[in-house]
Amino acid sequence: MGSKTLNDIFYKPDIGASGAVEKGKFDDGLDDADVLIEANKDAKHIQGTDQGLDTGGGNAVVVADIKDSVDKKHTQGTDQGLDTGGGNAVVVADIKDAVTKKHSQNTDTDLDATFEATFAKKADKLSVMAATSSAELAGKISDEIGAGKLRFDTSVTAKTAIATLNVNEAGIILVSCAVTPYTITLPTPIGNTGLKYKIKKTDYNYNLITFATVAGKFDFVNDDGTLKDTYTRVNTPGAEVVFVSDGANWQVINEAMGQAPECKVYLSSNQLDITKETNVAVDINTEVYDYGSNYNNGTWVSGNCTSTSASHVVDTGGAFTAGMVGKRIKNTTDTTYTYVTAYNSATDLTVRDDIFVDTEGYEIKYAKFVAPIPGKYMVQFNLEYASGTVIADMNYYHFLKKNADGILYGNVNSSNTESTSLLLSSTFSLVATDILTFWVHSHADVSTVAVAGNATVTVTYFYAKLMSKD
Repeated sequence: MGSKTLNDIFYKPDIGASGAVEKGKFDDGLDDADVLIEANKDAKHIQGTDQGLDTGGGNAVVVADIKDSVDKKHTQGTDQGLDTGGGNAVVVADIKDAVTKKHSQNTDTDLDATFEATFAKKADKLSVMAATSSAELAGKISDEIGAGKLRFDTSVTAKTAIATLNVNEAGIILVSCAVTPYTITLPTPIGNTGLKYKIKKTDYNYNLITFATVAGKFDFVNDDGTLKDTYTRVNTPGAEVVFVSDGANWQVINEAMGQAPECKVYLSSNQLDITKETNVAVDINTEVYDYGSNYNNGTWVSGNCTSTSASHVVDTGGAFTAGMVGKRIKNTTDTTYTYVTAYNSATDLTVRDDIFVDTEGYEIKYAKFVAPIPGKYMVQFNLEYASGTVIADMNYYHFLKKNADGILYGNVNSSNTESTSLLLSSTFSLVATDILTFWVHSHADVSTVAVAGNATVTVTYFYAKLMSKD
């Protein structure tokens, strides 16, 4: 049998000891231990809290035996200082300067020179880095195709005469043609996928710069839908186009027409006494605008008669042509008009009315639109017959000629003598130097019908504009 200690921590047996004295000592030791354990059992560590250390008595933890750095509690989000004094000091010299310097976010931090030499900084150029091949950049940079042709398309090159472009000139090509049209040849598109040239015409004229290619063809929308050996649309002021190699041909993109030829002109006063049953040219003579200067109402021929011949204009120094038949001719001496009815020679014209005598002056003017470049043109020709000159119940025709042939016709028949008009409008394909002129044919039985003109209102007029290039 036996008994427990005061706090029921130990059991003390009654037998087994070597005498009462020895047993008493054994029991006293158990009782002391029991008291100490009971006194300290509540000083346990609570999870998630800081645990203090005993600093007094015979069982004190000697703080000097622990580095100051671990004795100092670290507060989250703050910098932790290191002990730099005493026997337990952390020797700062043993740590690289690079790691002893605090780094502030988004700022540059100086590094130890030896350590720094192993890094490339943002201020460094690409030359400090190891060489990278074109093939390694392929797919990483948008303009890199892995064949040693890293391109940023920022170069600008000017061409004013026949030339062959090379791959190093990829970028913007400014072209101009002062007088004689010429050809620029592109390099082969084969093996040059992505190679790009942006072309812009910088001068204000319609002189053509043709583009050819060493190999492949040009792929662009055209009348017959086939690939072409040349590109011939850089022929208007400010025209633009981009050529991009697809590896086999030149793809044509971003075409811009530039300043399209366009004009509007009108008859500023009545053209009187139209010859009956005869084709008579209408002398449309005043410009509203003429972009590109393609309308000509200047003097065709002028001079003085060198002899008198009834209903003739004779000038031994004349330069008359068969194309003047039907044109209005002015007597510049007395400001009267009549019409040419026949061409006899370069020095002799027959006219309807006998209004010229020796030494009197004469003048015939142009009234024509000349197409500067090939393409499709929208044209309009509106003609009004002057009120009071119209003969009722008669047919009146007006029409456009292209060169020598009629291409657009209109007919009106008035039931009274009031003014009457008709607008002709269509789109035609013209080639460079095609000429458009304006004509009227009266079936009235008199030669007194007038084409209406007005200085402030465009009643009889012509309009033309290039809509697309062939």
